[in-house]
Amino acid sequence: MSANEKQTQPATEIRGTGNNGKSRHMTDRISQREHNGGAGFRSGAASLREFVNAKTIRHEVLVIGVSYLFIVAGAWNDNLLGFVPSRWSHVLELTMATLLLSEISSRVVFTSNRTVGFYVFLVLDTLSLLTVFPFFAGVALARLIRMFYAAYRLVRLLDRMACHRRNPVYLIWLFPFVVPLFAAVVYVLERHTAGSHIHNYAQALLVCLAFSLSLGNVRPASPIAMTLCGLLFLAGVVCIGVVTNWISNRYQVPKLSED
Repeated sequence: MSANEKQTQPATEIRGTGNNGKSRHMTDRISQREHNGGAGFRSGAASLREFVNAKTIRHEVLVIGVSYLFIVAGAWNDNLLGFVPSRWSHVLELTMATLLLSEISSRVVFTSNRTVGFYVFLVLDTLSLLTVFPFFAGVALARLIRMFYAAYRLVRLLDRMACHRRNPVYLIWLFPFVVPLFAAVVYVLERHTAGSHIHNYAQALLVCLAFSLSLGNVRPASPIAMTLCGLLFLAGVVCIGVVTNWISNRYQVPKLSED
């Protein structure tokens, strides 16, 4: 072996050893990154599972808020709110539908306790979501079910918040959030009814608001719309009575115990 070969051989071996070291280092980094990514995914999945199964008020507010905005955007696109449908209303409905689909998917994947109510709400949410597609857009029953379902969930949430906080003032939110949904349904029922005094959404909203405040003097013509206004009347009486009683109890002087 020549002197030059003896001099180049160690350099080649060192260079090869360096390359192998770099390869092992890159492999370790990739493995560590994959391990960290898997751990992060598992941690995120565990947090999401806990959030879905906790059924906290925060979770309900988030879910019902998305569902409510989805309903409002759909009613806007159906020209039920007195506003002309636009590109932004369609964007809002599709955005809320995407968020609602994500929530439904997470509920299906992560829910542990699956009672009968779980499947009932799942079917109703799915029907509500299907009304985005053109085939279901003309199904008036599906649209009405979607509005009733949103109003029902809102009433349940307000009642839960009032009980949890021990503050019936939360029930007052029935008027600005639930009454507009009922007004949209009343408008759908009354706009083609003979002899009706309701010809647009604003008139339907005023009638429903008046009934919810026990001041209704203009009655709907259709029996179903009249039934809905009757329900609003009863709900308004209960809410006003509960809030009035709560306010009066706050200012009562506690009685001293007699010895």
